Amino acid sequence: MDATGLPHSESMSTVERIRKIGDTLEDVITIHDPEMYTRDWQARFVYAQRNDVRLEDYACNDTHRDLSGVARAPQR
Repeated sequence: MDATGLPHSESMSTVERIRKIGDTLEDVITIHDPEMYTRDWQARFVYAQRNDVRLEDYACNDTHRDLSGVARAPQR
């Protein structure tokens, strides 16, 4: 499910809700897996708007994209 190896079963389902709140983007992911967890749990991410970053379409089932050649914005 993630890079840390959290356990999950074939019964797992996820719901992702993304909304814009002012100049921020909120992403709330709900994990439902009754075989592995006694209750649903959530992860919440909040992103500040940045004019130096361009978002592109991406689907988890896309083939791997090598991002090593993508220029990064200077750190502030």
